[in-house]
Amino acid sequence: MRSSGVCGRRGPRAGEGRGGTLSAVLPPERQPFPIAEVAEDYLRRRLLASLERVERELRRYDAWETNGLLPAEVQGAVRRPRLPREGLDALQRLLTEELARPDGPRLGA
Repeated sequence: MRSSGVCGRRGPRAGEGRGGTLSAVLPPERQPFPIAEVAEDYLRRRLLASLERVERELRRYDAWETNGLLPAEVQGAVRRPRLPREGLDALQRLLTEELARPDGPRLGA
C-alpha cells in the first residue's frame, strides 16, 4: 500500500479511487449578508442608548420645572436642562419612531 503523504495516513492519493463524484451533502444555507444583521443590531443599540439619554434629560427638565414651583426656601439645587423641552420631545418622538419601524432602523439614518 502506498502512503498518501498526508499526516502519515495510508490510502488513495487525491483523485485516485474516488470515481470523481461530488458529495450529496449540501453545504449549510448561509444568510446572504450577516454583516447587515450585525450593523442593524449595532444601530438599534445606539438608538436605544440615545433614547435613554433623551429621557434622562426629560426627567431633568421635569425636576427643574417642579423645583421652580416650590417656595424659595424649599428649592433645591437642580441644574438647568441643556435643551429646550420642545427639542427633547421632538428628539424622543424621532427616536421612538425609528425604533418602531417594522423593517428595523435605517442604516445611515
